[in-house]
Amino acid sequence: MAICIAAKSVFPTGSLISCSRHLKSNMILYLRDKVGVATRTRNNIVSAVFGPGGLTSSLTKAIFEERLTNIQTTINDQAPAYLQHFTSRVLPILQQNLDTMLTRTEASHDWTNNKSMNYILKMKIDWRPQAIPQLIDSIHEIVKGHYTDVERAIMGRGEYRLHEDFKEYFVQPAYGAPRLMNNDVATWRNLKGH
Repeated sequence: MAICIAAKSVFPTGSLISCSRHLKSNMILYLRDKVGVATRTRNNIVSAVFGPGGLTSSLTKAIFEERLTNIQTTINDQAPAYLQHFTSRVLPILQQNLDTMLTRTEASHDWTNNKSMNYILKMKIDWRPQAIPQLIDSIHEIVKGHYTDVERAIMGRGEYRLHEDFKEYFVQPAYGAPRLMNNDVATWRNLKGH
């Protein structure tokens, strides 16, 4: 939850979407370990939320609301001790995911794209906890790699391509891209403020 609060403070107009795999895993653990729900009941609830035709696969708010009513009834009947946690903690995240999915066409109900960045960070720190200053240095190194990716995109090379809105920044490879990490501040400000 802290990472979501931090992301919202840094990117106040950004749309957040939480990883469905982690949400599902957390729900299973909470139902099993905190509430003590039997396996069959737990599977029914998890399937009603994350399964095919479940709450998270809703394509409209109307479908979401209809399925939500059914799920809340199921939880109330089969695992009433879980209803408060579901309503106060899980549901707001699922609603936020739906809102993001409806406004960002590249997002989907089973969004797990954060895995790639998570994996990159874990590889950078060799899967070991780090003190905050070292972690910040590691993240900075990763960000510098992203600057290099942007520089490559400006020249039409690498894995990324400039979005249509940024085509004016394309530079022929023979001339070289502006060195974003070498303080070509004017170009960087133009790209950020575009």
